[in-house]
Amino acid sequence: MHCSSCGSPNADDSKFCARCGGALAAAAVAVAAPAPAVSGDLLGQKQQVAPYWHTLLMILILVGLSITGARRVQRAETAHTPRPLLYATTIAMQWTMLGFVWLGVRRRGYKLRDLTGKPWKSVEDALLDVAIAAGFWIGAVVVLAVTARLIRFAPKLEDARKALDFIAPSNALELGIWVLLALTAGICEEIIFRGYLQRQFAALSRSVVAGILISAALFGASHAYEGGQRMILIGLLGAMLGALAVWRKNLRPSMIAHTWQDVFAGFGLFVLRRLRG
Repeated sequence: MHCSSCGSPNADDSKFCARCGGALAAAAVAVAAPAPAVSGDLLGQKQQVAPYWHTLLMILILVGLSITGARRVQRAETAHTPRPLLYATTIAMQWTMLGFVWLGVRRRGYKLRDLTGKPWKSVEDALLDVAIAAGFWIGAVVVLAVTARLIRFAPKLEDARKALDFIAPSNALELGIWVLLALTAGICEEIIFRGYLQRQFAALSRSVVAGILISAALFGASHAYEGGQRMILIGLLGAMLGALAVWRKNLRPSMIAHTWQDVFAGFGLFVLRRLRG
């Protein structure tokens, strides 16, 4: 550095000028350390992203919604609630829950996009995630079909169909709203379960695997109103989606695959309803 009094050069760590003896401390400028590079995975898989009391409240909300889910459907069926209204109510509820997640992560200084992972930087990135989601979805369907056979779910498919018959879309309007519902579930549930809860459980247990399994179990339990065996299959799907999110270091393939799963389920229910006349 140079002395501000006489202009003589001095070593950077000098406190006094070697020529005139003037103090150099006032002229010293602190050099800021370079900011750490942000990795592709904006947050670690074991990163606590919200206070644990917030996570406890989220779990209680999910359990409460699961317990009352069957009752809500039965009341809606008894009252002949229009399916579009039922779908719209579910969409609003899921976005409200995502808003609750946003409030929690905001307390830690994070944003929702921090939970989803790195953004696409090119068309190739997007196409790669779509291709991965397609391959994953096909593999997941096979695994779920084999598991359903192992737990002897096939004989109860008709019972499951009857249980879901009321919420099955019956016309083009309802099918269109169902697609919006599937898109909402693909976005909101993946951020809630894989982006938020999975990280919270992994941070609490200090294990990524435990985070995946606990989040998947809660994912299945949140669909308990669909029956025990369906709950097992949904929990297994949640574990596979969790593993995919960890592998890809973002939620986009999981969101795409989840949306496809729900869209095709809706189309399947729609076709069955139309075939029965």
